[in-house]
Amino acid sequence: IQAVLDKIVEERSTIAVDALGNISLDSLAVPEGLLESYLTAYQQQNPGRKLELEADRNIPLERLLKVWDSLTKAGIQIKDVPARIKVGEQKN
Repeated sequence: IQAVLDKIVEERSTIAVDALGNISLDSLAVPEGLLESYLTAYQQQNPGRKLELEADRNIPLERLLKVWDSLTKAGIQIKDVPARIKVGEQKN
């Protein structure tokens, strides 16, 4: 049973984009314009490891498109990177 659960719940590395547009890959800050290089190196060091995108809901669409573009240029299909949108606490 555990082997089946391990396959169902597969751990992914996270590309995070905060409300200011700052990007990190598994908590490692990625300098502006270097995400594609970081993703390429990441794939070489972690073959077969899957990614997920965790984005703040307030980031501009252009920023999200740049992340997707970097994924594509690094040879990673966007459909293989599920996205989670972080929604901040609502104020009453």
